[in-house]
Amino acid sequence: MRLLGIDSDKAVSQTQLYLITKEANQLIKDLQSLLADSEAAEHRHIFSDDGECMISYSLITPTET
Repeated sequence: MRLLGIDSDKAVSQTQLYLITKEANQLIKDLQSLLADSEAAEHRHIFSDDGECMISYSLITPTET
């Protein structure tokens, strides 16, 4: 898991997420779509109704070292 603070462009270790039902349902739908083709390197966004907040998410594939 990677969490990135967009404002600071730095990694963060913890965050809290509060979603309304509509947003939670969209997140579930989007994650199912991303999981269906996890190698597609796509991402999704959810915007709050007022446009003040945005979540961006994607699946990452760890590389073996």
